[in-house]
Amino acid sequence: MADRVPVGVVGVGHLGALHAEKYAARDDVELVAVYDREVDRAATVATRFGCRVAPSLSDVLASCRAISVAVPVVAHESVGLTAIAAGCHVLMEKPLAASLAAGERLVAASSDAGVLLQVGHIERFNPVVRDLRHIVSHPRLKRMRTFAMSTLRLSTGTPTASTDTTSSSTR
Repeated sequence: MADRVPVGVVGVGHLGALHAEKYAARDDVELVAVYDREVDRAATVATRFGCRVAPSLSDVLASCRAISVAVPVVAHESVGLTAIAAGCHVLMEKPLAASLAAGERLVAASSDAGVLLQVGHIERFNPVVRDLRHIVSHPRLKRMRTFAMSTLRLSTGTPTASTDTTSSSTR
């Protein structure tokens, strides 16, 4: 495909590596580079998915039209604003930012720069997670959760109708 979008991933821990894996499997994008403060981790991901390790955030931004940001939440705003200022589209791993104000600054900056800013929910489409929704909503499991909550109340030392040992029916 001639018009592959050059993309990068900033932060390649567990979720960032998943982003890199998904990009590497697509025909419409080219995973160009990954960047992480832990160079060995970045090298492992880069080798696995056939891209290079970027020596800096600015290097990734100079070579990509879009990036995924999967760094700790406290760095979302600074990395996101830097990427937006460089004209890169940003897929930010959830949550968008550490505060409402930081999120609003990211949204305003992306709007002003004319670049896309999207919050990623990559695990939402994981088949295991989708199947787990059906399992968790099963009536038997709901009864088990109710029992577990009753058991939890027993451990707090707070008497309930079923745990009050002073009642005449338990003597």
